[in-house]
Amino acid sequence: MTKDCNLPKPARMAFRAEHLPGKGYAVFDPEGAMCGRITPFRVQAEQLRDRLQRAADLKAKRGPRPCLSCSTEFASEGIHHRLCNGCRGRSDGGSMTIAATSSGKVRRAARA
Repeated sequence: MTKDCNLPKPARMAFRAEHLPGKGYAVFDPEGAMCGRITPFRVQAEQLRDRLQRAADLKAKRGPRPCLSCSTEFASEGIHHRLCNGCRGRSDGGSMTIAATSSGKVRRAARA
């Protein structure tokens, strides 16, 4: 099977539901702290995990967003992620010709 490089990476779950042997299921935040109570049901822990993840995604403004270049909708990782993977990987032809001078100013290099 070939890997499609144009597809966005799946969103990484920051919150996770884990089984605690002899106790039940618990939800942990990205830092490893337990959120809520231990429950004997996996489904309840997964529902809590999903609710917490949705709230975190909303706060970070992750989710579908139109690409600034081609206007197609893509899965954005946050406010900083404005171009889809296709447009992000496309070369504009001029970005590799920018050189920095010793004074720290950026200028476009002369064309041959």
